[in-house]
Amino acid sequence: MIVLTYVIRFLALFLMLFNPVIHAQNRAVWEVGGGLGVAGYLGDLNRSDLISREFNLAIHGFGRRYISDQLAIKAGLTMSQISGSDLNYEERKPRNFTMSAPMGEISVVLEWDVFDQTYRSRNRNNNLSPYLFVGAGVVYTKPRINFQETTSQNPSVLKGIVKDENTRFSYFNMAFPLGIGMKYTLNQRWVLSAEVAYRLTFTDYLDCVSFSGNPNKTDAYQTFTFTAARRLGRTQYRSPPSIR
Repeated sequence: MIVLTYVIRFLALFLMLFNPVIHAQNRAVWEVGGGLGVAGYLGDLNRSDLISREFNLAIHGFGRRYISDQLAIKAGLTMSQISGSDLNYEERKPRNFTMSAPMGEISVVLEWDVFDQTYRSRNRNNNLSPYLFVGAGVVYTKPRINFQETTSQNPSVLKGIVKDENTRFSYFNMAFPLGIGMKYTLNQRWVLSAEVAYRLTFTDYLDCVSFSGNPNKTDAYQTFTFTAARRLGRTQYRSPPSIR
């Protein structure tokens, strides 16, 4: 939580520094929106580190503030569920772990649009703009798992279960979103977007499994989201001053 506080303070200072620039250029400053997508867990019950085996519905809401023609700060809330099961893999069925957990995330990210707002609003034949983003946030998960259903005779798994059952861990953890997306300027008021993101963490207990799995790797999760955002305030754009 201390790290997130410093991140928010830094971004607030960033806003104050760039505030005169964006108003002077008469751009649309604020956008609010939301959308739907899916969230997938990556951890000890998922064999791949890139694609989750189980996805669940995700709801996303956000507010975005442009601090320059191409940079924006977005604060978002995501609600979903993460889940995983050894039953998805034949070789893991003897361990027989199945996990599910409610998931809530609050994050702040810095977005960089390849094309600025003026370009996207004036060029109707090319109103697509890819963007990148990175940030920090806090994720809440409360995993549920029954270790007693295992039929594994592997000593490391059985010893790991004892350690995991006796480990006290926090339901709140830092998360670090990193992703890419595409924005489509529908008109001067509405912007549609689609994005994919990975959320890296420092914990191996998003899923309640560590020593009975792989304690040397931390857990993560990914999201695929489709959103619509409405621009607030001015949406008229000045022509750049002519050079004589």
